[in-house]
Amino acid sequence: MFAFDQIYSRDDDQSGVVGGVLPDILQAVLGGTDGCVMCFGGSSMGKTKTMVGSHTAESELGIMPTAISWLYQAISHLKVNKASRFSVRVSAVVVDAPGKEVSDVLGDFAQG
Repeated sequence: MFAFDQIYSRDDDQSGVVGGVLPDILQAVLGGTDGCVMCFGGSSMGKTKTMVGSHTAESELGIMPTAISWLYQAISHLKVNKASRFSVRVSAVVVDAPGKEVSDVLGDFAQG
């Protein structure tokens, strides 16, 4: 049995998905818990578009770039209003098919 906060279809627009997914997760993250967004679907169903989006318009940005932007905006606001310290760690993985290895999406950008 699985519990879901929300399920979106390919008919939902990008900004609606991002606006529906991120606020509660980022609030929890800013409160000190982990946050997770899972995008699941068949091949060519729009998972990459949902998660990464397009740079052509702000309303087309995906969940990952928007989450990072909103998170750092919130941290900046909190640092001004409180003497808070933050440590941010992000991971993103792709699981393609049974028997295939998990791919680290951010591996090329990791700092060692």
